[in-house]
Amino acid sequence: ALQNKKIQLVTDLITTDEAIIKSLTKEDIEELLG
Repeated sequence: ALQNKKIQLVTDLITTDEAIIKSLTKEDIEELLG
């Protein structure tokens, strides 16, 4: 059960990082076009 918790935490962190990167990239593109 503990290992599954760790895997879930890592998965959540990776998902969050990807979302942040996509968000920042989107903002950067908008700045360049703006």
